[in-house]
Parts: sequence; C-alpha cells; structure tokens
Amino acid sequence: MSWFALLCMLLVVSVAKAADNEPHRKLRVLFVGNSYLYNNDLPRQVQVLAAERGMVVETVLLAEPDYSLSDHLRQRRLDPLLEQPWDWVVLQQGPSALPESRRELARSARRIAQRLEHEPTRIALMSAWPAQRNAAMSSQAEASYRGAANAISACVLPVATAWRLMLQRPGAPDLYQPDRLHPTPAGSLLAAMVVTRGLLGTDTASQRITYSWEEGVEAPLLRLLDEAAQEADSQEAARCASIPGTPKQ
Repeated sequence: MSWFALLCMLLVVSVAKAADNEPHRKLRVLFVGNSYLYNNDLPRQVQVLAAERGMVVETVLLAEPDYSLSDHLRQRRLDPLLEQPWDWVVLQQGPSALPESRRELARSARRIAQRLEHEPTRIALMSAWPAQRNAAMSSQAEASYRGAANAISACVLPVATAWRLMLQRPGAPDLYQPDRLHPTPAGSLLAAMVVTRGLLGTDTASQRITYSWEEGVEAPLLRLLDEAAQEADSQEAARCASIPGTPKQ
C-alpha cells in the first residue's frame, strides 16, 4: 500500500482523535476552485494534517474542471455557500500569470470579498502552480495572487512558491501527473501542507510540523515536502499568520 493510501486511511482515526481531545478547536473552511483542488482530494488531506495538530477542520469543496473564480460567480451554487458561516474561504483558479488573467483574479476576489465584508470570515488565496511547460512563469503567478490578496486585505497560501522551491531541490519527487498539469499525490500533499500551515497559523519560527504517523510512511519524503512548505510560508509577504484574526500556535 502506498504512503498516500495510508495517509487517507488515517483520516478517520486522526479526526476522531482531534475531536475527542479538543472538541472546541474547530475550523469551517470553504474551498472554491477547480481540478487542482479535487485531484487527490486536497481538502481531505488538509483535514488529516490538521487533525494531527489537534484541530478538527470541516470542509466543503466547490470545484469544477477549468473553472476560474469568475465562472463560479456566474453560477448559482456559490452565493448560498457564501451565506453560511465560515472561518476561512480559500479561493483558487489557474496560475493567472498573464495580465488579463491577473486582472480577472483581482476582480473576482474583490467581488467575493464584498459579499463577505460584513462577516468575520477570512479569505485566503491559494496560489496555483503553472503547467510544467510554463514553470518559468511561476514567479508571475505568485505575484498575481499576492497582488489580489493585498487588494482585499486577504492572505496567500503560497502553494505555487512551494512547488517552485521543491522542484529546485535535488531528489525532488515528481509533482506533475503525466498530463504535466495536475498534481501527483506528492504534489497534492505538498499543497495540503502549505494550506494547513496557513489556516492553522503555524509560526514558522517554531519547530517543524511533525506527524505522529511519519515513521514508516516514507518519512524522508514527508520531511522534504514539509521543509519546502515551511520555506514557502516564511518567504511569503502576505502569509496568513500576518493578517488579523489568524489563529496562532
């Protein structure tokens, strides 16, 4: 059995453990995006990783293939979800490195922020990695998400940065599926580590996140991925731990 399968099997045990130990520590998170989120079920992985930190995370995923945030805004499913109580709304579309897609990202993020302006909900933009053939444009994509977040006083979950840093490391696992766009299990786990760190407000000056099931589940790979996630978070100027109301540990 693969380490990713083992990770998923531990969901029930980990979430139950978190609920039993600290039932008051709970977050409700809405994910809005595209196939980057539902490939390998990224929200589910965030639940597992959060549970290992003693936090129950309830997630709802609204995602369609090839959707941008403007596509979601044109549909009827988003508005009723935004009316529900959330601790976090995580927004994601394509890399948005080109000028027009950068403007579209900013416009859509602003419209969603306006709908939440009277709510205590915090907004985080999850930066998306480029297709492998466009990997050199990662910095522009990261800047697009940072600019859109700054414009609405939101924060960035720097997944694209973590991917860029991971791919520069010797012995990096393959993050891309054969289509050179969607994530492998390792790519999704790296993204989930970044997202979990941001939503839980983990201080990058503190000890590295550890996992009680780490040994025997390809621990060296997990450590490599977590180091990239921590480095990306520490480099992000709009990191989620820096915005008001973010829980800290």
